[in-house]
Amino acid sequence: MDLFIETPKQVNDRLERERRSQDAWLRAMQEQYAAQQAGLGAPVMQQAGCRVPVDQQIGSDAPSAQRAGHEELSERRRSCETYAEQRGEHEASHTPSQAGDGYSVAQDAYREELAFQRRRARRRRIGACLRVLALIVLIPLGLAAVFVGSYVLTCIINGATPEEVLDVLAAMPSRVESFVRSVMAM
Repeated sequence: MDLFIETPKQVNDRLERERRSQDAWLRAMQEQYAAQQAGLGAPVMQQAGCRVPVDQQIGSDAPSAQRAGHEELSERRRSCETYAEQRGEHEASHTPSQAGDGYSVAQDAYREELAFQRRRARRRRIGACLRVLALIVLIPLGLAAVFVGSYVLTCIINGATPEEVLDVLAAMPSRVESFVRSVMAM
């Protein structure tokens, strides 16, 4: 079993810290691009909340600068889109469900462990029931065996031969039956 199970509150706190750090990174990148745009006068493209310069003038080689700018643009666009998707998922994960079903991330993450615990608990309950039934059956059988054993030993101690012991054991059910009838008649 994993001892590092996050509670829903811990998950929310961790996600909030990640969101804040991503927001801070995004703001820093936007300020850096704004400073570059102000210094170079390049047009800025607005995409998924990110301000991204369309191209950058690197040296005097305009085509290579444009290529590098487009490569950076596609990387930036992907990172901004990824961030926007993560932020959308993050916000969606913090909205309460309409059904109010008490869903938690920890239960989803540890579904197998929970299923194992349920199976183990079921096996324990079944085992406990079987032990109780065994005790209910075995205690009377044990007492009967002790009674028969002591009866046979008493006969042997009094000097009975093996044939006489077998005769006494064969007559025992009729004696028990007559004893039960006499007790019931009282």
